[in-house]
Amino acid sequence: MDMNNDIKSLQNLGIFSTLPDDLIEDIGSYLEERVYSSGSEILHRGDTGRALYIILSGNVMIEMPKDKSIPLPLANLGPGDIFGEISLLSGQPATATVVADGDVELILLPKDKLLQMFEKHPPLARHIVTLLANRLSSTDMAIPNFTDEKKLILQRFLEQNMGRGKTPPE
Repeated sequence: MDMNNDIKSLQNLGIFSTLPDDLIEDIGSYLEERVYSSGSEILHRGDTGRALYIILSGNVMIEMPKDKSIPLPLANLGPGDIFGEISLLSGQPATATVVADGDVELILLPKDKLLQMFEKHPPLARHIVTLLANRLSSTDMAIPNFTDEKKLILQRFLEQNMGRGKTPPE
C-alpha cells in the first residue's frame, strides 16, 4: 500500500481508528491488497487461519453449511469490518465460510506479520484482543450455543500470546 496516501484511509477503518499514525504506517507496510468477484469464496470452513482480513469496499457473507446444498447465512459484513481473526489467533480451523457478496476489495495482514506486529507493538495486541472479545460477546448474544467454544478460543489466544495467567500489559 502507498502509506503516504493511505494513513487517513486506514484510520477510517474501525480496526485502526484509535491507533497512532506511526503504528498505522508500520502496519501498512505489511498489508496486502486482494480483490474478489461476486460469489468468490474467500475463506472456507475448516481452513487454517492464515491472515486477518479487513474489508475496504463491498460486502461478504459469513455462512455455515446447513445441509449439503444450502448454506445458513450468519452475518453480512461491510467496509471496515474484519474476519478470519478467530481462526487466525486460535490456531483452530475456520468455523464458517466467507463468500464475496458482490465485488469486494480487502486488505489482509498475514499471520506471521501480525504476530511480529504484536511483539513490536504490544498495544496492537491488546487492541485486537479487545476487538475479538467484543465480536465474541456480540456473537454469543446472537448464537448462544457458540459461547463455550469462543470463550475457549479467546482463553487459548490470551495464554499463548500474553503468558499463562498474566493479564495484558498496560
